Amino acid sequence: MRPSSTSAGASSRRLLGLAIQQAAQGFVVRRWLLLPVAFALFTFYTESDTAFDYARQAPIEINLWDLLPSMLAHQKITLWAYALGFAFLTGDGLTRARTSGAATMTLIRAPSRTMWWASRSAAMGLQAACFVAASTAVVLLIGALKHPLSLDPSPGAQALAPEATLYPRPISWPMPLLTLAIAARATLGLWLLGCLLEALALVSSRPLAPFLLLTAWIFASLEALPGISREGPTHWLDLSHLISYTVHLEPTPLPVGTFLLGWLAAMSALVFLGAWRLRHLDL
Repeated sequence: MRPSSTSAGASSRRLLGLAIQQAAQGFVVRRWLLLPVAFALFTFYTESDTAFDYARQAPIEINLWDLLPSMLAHQKITLWAYALGFAFLTGDGLTRARTSGAATMTLIRAPSRTMWWASRSAAMGLQAACFVAASTAVVLLIGALKHPLSLDPSPGAQALAPEATLYPRPISWPMPLLTLAIAARATLGLWLLGCLLEALALVSSRPLAPFLLLTAWIFASLEALPGISREGPTHWLDLSHLISYTVHLEPTPLPVGTFLLGWLAAMSALVFLGAWRLRHLDL
């Protein structure tokens, strides 16, 4: 085996080890225990809203697979449950790590500050995956307890005309595969959002700056603040588009490849920004 290959493998293992350690340090059990309660409430709301046709004033027969896509097709649930919920659980992780001294202890173990920052970005990905996995499990569990178990789309979803579907979806996709794709897409969006909040916490000297910016972004997406309109090019700045799969199924869809390239570019920029900032920052 070549020395370069051995060195690359050791660096990857070191990065993964640091990421797992920092992800574990970022978990606040008391906060994460609120996740099942919050998502159960959002699921019950989504169920009552999805299972009724307000135009015809008639119930719609749904199953467990309808709940998750309906939640992430709903702008307000995407913003409040996913964006704000994830920020509540992880958004102040860097501030807490610096205050407790955990950041300094982990930095000592890292070969370089750049490696330490890259591991924090990877740790945010692990936390995003745990958040989406836990919330999806709550949604599917409630759906399985209250609705028929089936691998097919619900009778209500199949009975509706294409222009009046319960939620956007590729008709040919099996529902379990669609659920996995939706969860993976939400994980990528939350991962990028978490890294953005961490970068802002690293750059700003005010601990509340990331949270205030996120709150302003949410209200702007809801058109409660000027700047983002659902009509015109500014609708791409809607924060829900970063998390929800529906942006790929709109009349003018965002290609998945374009999203992935933009995601990689944004993540690279945040890693570069953090590494540059760490050269001038004493943790």
